[in-house]
Amino acid sequence: MTAQPLLSIRDLAISVDLPDGRTMPIVEDLSVDVMAGETLGIVGESGSGKSLASLAVIGLLPDVEGIEAGAQHE
Repeated sequence: MTAQPLLSIRDLAISVDLPDGRTMPIVEDLSVDVMAGETLGIVGESGSGKSLASLAVIGLLPDVEGIEAGAQHE
């Protein structure tokens, strides 16, 4: 029997609407599996979308941002 991930995210994409009407992609194609006993660390430059991706995963993404694509399975 194969162990199932506790958290599985596929192809997460998040964008924000700019004041001039354009849409800016912040997170593109994020996929990750977290197995029991594992720890996930997310690193990147300031402004690279680490916090937005984390907030999207736990369902606390502000209304001004939008999840464009992706699936989460728990």
